[in-house]
Amino acid sequence: MKKSLYILIFTLIFCNAQSQEKKLSFQFQQILFKDLADTIERTIPVKIYYSNKWVDTLYLNIDSDNYSINSLFNKTLTNNGLSFIITDDNKIILSKGYTIKTNFRKEYLEYLEKNKTKVDTTNYARSVPKTEDILINDEYKVFKIGNPSGVNDDGRVVLSGTVTNPVNGDPLTGVVVYAAKLKVGAVTNSVGYYSIELPKGQYQIEFRMVGMRQTIRNIIIYSDGILNVGMAENTNQLNEVIVSANRENIVRNVRMGIEKINIKMLKQLPMGMGEVDLFKSSLLLPGVQSVGEASSGYNIRGGSADQNLILLNNAPIINPSHFFGFFSSFNSDMIEDVTLYKSGIPAKYGGRVSSVMDIVLKEGGREKFNVSGGISPLTGRLMVEGPLIKKKASFILSTRTTYSDWILRQLKNIQLQKSSASFNDI
Repeated sequence: MKKSLYILIFTLIFCNAQSQEKKLSFQFQQILFKDLADTIERTIPVKIYYSNKWVDTLYLNIDSDNYSINSLFNKTLTNNGLSFIITDDNKIILSKGYTIKTNFRKEYLEYLEKNKTKVDTTNYARSVPKTEDILINDEYKVFKIGNPSGVNDDGRVVLSGTVTNPVNGDPLTGVVVYAAKLKVGAVTNSVGYYSIELPKGQYQIEFRMVGMRQTIRNIIIYSDGILNVGMAENTNQLNEVIVSANRENIVRNVRMGIEKINIKMLKQLPMGMGEVDLFKSSLLLPGVQSVGEASSGYNIRGGSADQNLILLNNAPIINPSHFFGFFSSFNSDMIEDVTLYKSGIPAKYGGRVSSVMDIVLKEGGREKFNVSGGISPLTGRLMVEGPLIKKKASFILSTRTTYSDWILRQLKNIQLQKSSASFNDI
């Protein structure tokens, strides 16, 4: 029984070695590798394993006479960046980029015997390359597409394929496929497919999409063919960005009934006759109503105009209007701060039934001189400020006048021409 078993094992080993050493004689011109593999599998008892994307455009010229399978593949595949191994059970496995090692233990022990360091073992356990590195390497290759011996009367061919994200395999929609040499292009559809018609020749094809890293492929196209491309996501390293703002509080102060009027905001509002009117602008606040169309006074929560106290740098102002109530007495260029107390008026103001408006004027600039002014249909104003002694003393001067008399004289009504209505502020 034992003798019969030895004979059977010897026979299998002999048949296996015989199939690997069987001589092959082929003569092919521009044969696709897939067809060559099928022919070899029908000729000898072997099974060839490979990835279709490695050999879908690989055409070979075979002129072998009594070649072993090992010699044939060494001659044809090595120059095309492919490696292979032949296993004991008559399987031929192709690899691309890295050689599959079957005698790792033997070579590793040889390295240890030669007192090599552990760092040298990285030659035997190489890490898998990153997807992005593979895509970059593809940009330096030249892809031969189609059959060079193919017949095409008009010399035009169709290049097609799909563009995907190699990380998850999802198709990319809206990728621009552009041949810069011809200035023609196409766009991928919802499944990542594209098709572009080109003359035969050598081209550099660009693939561009927002959010993805631009990539190129150098091709030589002979006939209709397929070029599938992967695009990696484009990641940009940004510097730190700090966004800050003041939070708008619904309750701005624990004391209700106090309103702060921003003079800078008032100057941005559209005003009648081009003049910023403090009292007309205060009508936008809650609880403030107008006395009348031709008056600069105001009412607070149903009170009368004489129940309001107006202070200018703590000095009471009796008549806060000019020109029959059309203009305010206060030049907006001179105002620094305005506070309106509608309730809970502090005792220092003496008390009023409705409100107190506290107006604070500007102090002159102590750093540099500043001049501002403006012209409206009826008035003109000018303000000058600056340092007397830098950072210690300053001055501010403001003037405002009206040229309404000149406008009245341009009217056709005799009575209006003889009328006069003007004011001057300093």
